[in-house]
Amino acid sequence: MKNMKIVLEVLAAGTLLYGCKSSDTSTFQPAQSSIFVARDGGISSALVEKYDKDYYSESELKAEIEKAVAEYNAEKGADLTSLKSCTMKDGKASAVFTYVSGDAMVDFAETTGDHSMALTSFSTSTVTDLVNQGTISDAAIVDINGKAVSADTLGKETSLHAITMDGSGTVQTQGKIVYMSEGCTLKDSFTVVVPEGNHYIVFK
Repeated sequence: MKNMKIVLEVLAAGTLLYGCKSSDTSTFQPAQSSIFVARDGGISSALVEKYDKDYYSESELKAEIEKAVAEYNAEKGADLTSLKSCTMKDGKASAVFTYVSGDAMVDFAETTGDHSMALTSFSTSTVTDLVNQGTISDAAIVDINGKAVSADTLGKETSLHAITMDGSGTVQTQGKIVYMSEGCTLKDSFTVVVPEGNHYIVFK
């Protein structure tokens, strides 16, 4: 993992992102470090940072990150993460990863020394699953206007997707955000900044 830690010194953590978005769906084109969750539960993350010294060429940076990913997967005995893209352009370096689960994303970040995600857990499910488990019933959930949402209301939202996370970070969802934990800050219809703690994000 040493090579990955060197790379991460170049790709320091960012805080916000802005993607190319349509009226009902967003795509992950991050301008800064962030996490993306698709409707099918797929999870991606991005490391994006400006650079002023050419430590690597784009091909060298990609090779270093691919090597770190391969070493990580070999240590775990399974393909838990992969590098989706790596670019260096106009003074900005970007690496986008995909994961088989939220646990894999959290573990990969911890193993490689990536401090852009201050997370101890991250998972995706449906709102129905959370209601049936009783894990969301006592949480302080609000709509996009900051109005409190009851457990009964959540129980009726059988078609919505949910994110459960412990930590902080910026999260973008493929569908529009409908509800979130109190204290989260909605940046746009698809993007929320999550403070430290245990939180939920619900989206279409």
